[in-house]
Amino acid sequence: MKKIILMCAVPLVLTACTMTPEECDPKITDPGMLDKLGCVVSGSYSQRSEQKKQEIHDLAQEQHELSESVIALGQKRAELINNREAKLKELDALSNKLDEVEASLKQKQALSKTLEEKIAKVRASKEKAASTPDDASIMQKKAELVQVQNDLDDLIEAAAGE
Repeated sequence: MKKIILMCAVPLVLTACTMTPEECDPKITDPGMLDKLGCVVSGSYSQRSEQKKQEIHDLAQEQHELSESVIALGQKRAELINNREAKLKELDALSNKLDEVEASLKQKQALSKTLEEKIAKVRASKEKAASTPDDASIMQKKAELVQVQNDLDDLIEAAAGE
């Protein structure tokens, strides 16, 4: 009788040792009682549990990194908006200065063909700077603003010389 019980128990024990974590996944199959026993005895349930814990930990880490990326992108966006506003304010200041110079020259009746060309050049460079796309580099935007300022300075020097 002991031999019969032993002969029945040995295959069950050996079957239990061959269970893998994938075979113990209840999503894939509905395990029977012997399969469940095999999963417990072989340690596949605990192995699967550890894998799931690691996956959860990895996903939490990834979520944390993505949250930090979202925050960094928000800060970058705010910085770009501030840079755009500063550029527009500077362009407005240059435009006001150009209008003042032009009005002053008209009032003095000292507006020559050369000065009119320089005014047109300043207006063209101002329009070019104003139409710069928002996604252009900051260096390009600054270079265009410097060009407008230089053109305006040339105009003022030419007006002072006449």
